[in-house]
Amino acid sequence: MTIINNQEDFLRALSENPEWRDAVRAQILGDELLNLPAHLKAFIEQMASFANRVDSFIASQEQINAEQRQINAEQKQFNAEQKQFNAEQKQFNAEQRQFNAEQKQFNAEQRQINAEQKQFNAEQRQFNAEQRQINARVERRLDRMSNDIGQIKGFYARSAVIEDAKGIANDMGFTYTRTLHKDDLLEMAHRNADSAMTVNERRSFREADLVIEAADDSGIIYIAMEISYTADLRDSDRAQRNAGILTDFTGRPARAAIASVRNDRAVDELIDSGAVYWHILTDKHPNPE
Repeated sequence: MTIINNQEDFLRALSENPEWRDAVRAQILGDELLNLPAHLKAFIEQMASFANRVDSFIASQEQINAEQRQINAEQKQFNAEQKQFNAEQKQFNAEQRQFNAEQKQFNAEQRQINAEQKQFNAEQRQFNAEQRQINARVERRLDRMSNDIGQIKGFYARSAVIEDAKGIANDMGFTYTRTLHKDDLLEMAHRNADSAMTVNERRSFREADLVIEAADDSGIIYIAMEISYTADLRDSDRAQRNAGILTDFTGRPARAAIASVRNDRAVDELIDSGAVYWHILTDKHPNPE
């Protein structure tokens, strides 16, 4: 049992009995004072948390302010660009109006041009129709002139070749005797009226361009010649046919010949083979048809 006689004993007793000390404190201070440290600690913790939130808010606000300054700068740049764009748009609109006015003028002029072009095309068609008629008349006239000139050329070419009959016979290695004229050929055909010749063959024989009577060591030989500027198979066939008729009528050999400036390939082959003799017409001769 603890005996307390003075203050020292009381304090020693409190020190030795903690539960007494807590009971005395509660009795003296009361519940509010006893709970004050816990409340103070909670308050300090709340203030620390608040301070952290304030720091976080300040940092966020500084970030927001920095971003806002960036936004403000970009907005300022945008406003300047928008102002420049508006000025350019205004200029563009003015130019567009000018362009529209010029386009309207161009369209009016284009319509005028189209109308004039339509008129020109109509006149051109009329002119072309008249030109075709003129060309047709000129072409017919030129054809007639060409035929006339061709006949003249052919006449002089045949005349030149017939006049050179003696030289032609000599060139072929024969001695010239005479030139058979149309009456001679007609008489020869008349003497052989019983031959199997057709009417066309007789007519072609009578109208041969040139028939020469010549001679060699074996006796009389005939030359049947056709004259043309460019000899083709029609000329060589006629010469060969007439040479065959002469042989049938006279019993004597006959040579087919042509007189020309140039020949087609088929005639050249006959000349190369020796089936047809070629008397070359040079530029000094009139061009035959």
